[in-house]
Amino acid sequence: EAIKKAKEKINRERLNITLDVGRLESLPYKDGFFDIVYSGYVLHHTNISSSIPEISRVLKTNGIFYCVMFEDIKYQAASKFDESIDRQALFELLEKNFTFIEKPVFDSYDEEDQHGKHSHKRIRVVCKKVEPE
Repeated sequence: EAIKKAKEKINRERLNITLDVGRLESLPYKDGFFDIVYSGYVLHHTNISSSIPEISRVLKTNGIFYCVMFEDIKYQAASKFDESIDRQALFELLEKNFTFIEKPVFDSYDEEDQHGKHSHKRIRVVCKKVEPE
């Protein structure tokens, strides 16, 4: 549904954007293909030990990785929709593959959806891929 809406907007506004759907753990692009990689609320749904190195692989040297993701989602009543990631493992992978160019931002907020009231802990990072040593 999200891809369909995005394609409609791209066509309506005649934007020069290509959308691809695939697995973040195995991207179909050459090494160093992108100047910038943006990940919005997706990374926490992946195997980060595979997806973070894969993002680094397709990013050019000095390329920027901008990511906003949920660290934790907790529903008021225990739910199959509760999610969390290991912050330490995440930052170890990020530091192994990138250099932070901004201090990570951590915040939280509450909301309600069709599954009930819940809280989010969110992380925003901006990193740069540097030359391997």
